[in-house]
Amino acid sequence: MRILMTESSPSAAAVRDVLELRGHDVVTCTDDASDGPCRAASNGDACPLDVPTDLALVARRPDETDSLFEMGAVCAERHRVPVRQIDPSAGRWSVLDIVNAAAGGLDRAEAACAGAVRAALARSTVAPDATVEVQRGADRWHVVIGVAEDASPHRSAIANRASSAVRTHDPFVRVIDVSVVVAR
Repeated sequence: MRILMTESSPSAAAVRDVLELRGHDVVTCTDDASDGPCRAASNGDACPLDVPTDLALVARRPDETDSLFEMGAVCAERHRVPVRQIDPSAGRWSVLDIVNAAAGGLDRAEAACAGAVRAALARSTVAPDATVEVQRGADRWHVVIGVAEDASPHRSAIANRASSAVRTHDPFVRVIDVSVVVAR
C-alpha cells in the first residue's frame, strides 16, 4: 500500500518505520531541504500524489494543533485519497487498523462517486432509474450502469453523462471507464 504521511512533529518516525517494515511505501510531501510543507511548491519536485496513493495519514498527538506540515492531507482529500488521523504516541495502533481505515475510506469514496453519477443520471430523461456500481483503481474509476431495455439506444449519452459526473467529482483521475449494460 502506498501511504502519504504528514506529521506536525517528528514524533511519527516510529509509525513510519513500522509501516515500512510491513512493506508499505511511505511517502511525504514536505521539503526537508527548506523545511517547507510542499516540495512541489518549494523547488518544483514531483508531488507524491502524482502517483496513485491508497491512504493519507495525519500523525498528530491530540494535544498538538494543526500545522502547515499537514497540508498534504488537504491535497489528498482533493485527490479523493482517504485521510485518517492517528496518534503516534498512543502506542496501541496497529497496521491492521490503518489498512482497515483505508478500506473504509475507499468504500466511502466509491459510494460518493456512485452518488454523483446517480444524481447526474436522475436529472436525465433517458435513465433516471439506472443502477450504478463504481470501483476505484489505481488512478482509475470504473463505472457500471444498469439501464432498462428501452434506454439501451441511449447508451452513448448515458455513458457521456456518467463520465462527466465522475470528472466533476474527481478532476484529477486519469482514466474513467464507463460500461452501460441492460439490467435484467
